[in-house]
Amino acid sequence: MQIIERNQIEALETLDEFDDTSVDGVVEYQELVSNHGDIPKKLYLNENHPHYNDMLYYAQVDGVIVIPTTGKTKVC
Repeated sequence: MQIIERNQIEALETLDEFDDTSVDGVVEYQELVSNHGDIPKKLYLNENHPHYNDMLYYAQVDGVIVIPTTGKTKVC
C-alpha cells in the first residue's frame, strides 16, 4: 500500500483545478496534419481561432509556414 503525503494531495487538488486548453489546440492541429497525410507546408490559420496561439506554436515547431487568414483554418 502506497502512502500519499499531504503535499501530494495538495498537488493533485491543484491539478483538478487546472484547465489546460492548450491540449485542445494540439489535438486539433494533429487532426489537421493527420487528415493531410503528412506534415503540411502551409497552415492557413483563422485569426479568431480559439486556439490560435497554440496551433501557431505547434506549426512553427513542425516548420510549417503559418498564414493568418480571416477564412477557414486549413493546411496544404
